[in-house]
Amino acid sequence: VATTEAVASSNMFFADNMSKANAMGVVNCFIYGKEFKTSDEAKAFIRASGYEGDINAIRFVNGFNADGSLRIPYEELITEIGDNRSININNIGIAYAKGEFDSVRPVSGEKLLEVQSVDVGSGKTEIASINYYQTLLNMVTMPNDLLDQLVAEGRLPAGVTYADGIFKYLPRVLPIDYGKEIETYRNAITVIRSAA
Repeated sequence: VATTEAVASSNMFFADNMSKANAMGVVNCFIYGKEFKTSDEAKAFIRASGYEGDINAIRFVNGFNADGSLRIPYEELITEIGDNRSININNIGIAYAKGEFDSVRPVSGEKLLEVQSVDVGSGKTEIASINYYQTLLNMVTMPNDLLDQLVAEGRLPAGVTYADGIFKYLPRVLPIDYGKEIETYRNAITVIRSAA
């Protein structure tokens, strides 16, 4: 399960989800490059976020330029995530924020989960990443024929739609201030990272 830094930065549970999945044998991947310029910065962020597993078990892929564009062609990104194909491509899932992979389509069976944004008021939007990890993990561990059947029947997991080869995720919005919750989380991680 691969997660971009934008999605991870908006989800206060991503490190806990990665830790639990790692303990079950799931290979995690963190795609960085825009906010976190080096793998050391990316590792520091994940540790500060509460990751309790072996940090070296995570694949770190420098996938973005500082302007947010892809640093390498998408096909190479998939190869790096799959560690040169040691992982079955059908078992790769990538969670990314809307706009990060513009005009990209799956190339070989990987699942793309485009996490949508919600308006949190005052003209601000935040990435609605609550439960994205569980949703994507469920999709990549599901037999492909079953997932294809669910797509054909329109019976996808809650909050998921499908169009043009891409799964789009927008969880049901509860009446809470997501902007405030995410801002508090980001401030806490910034403080923890600066203290380390």
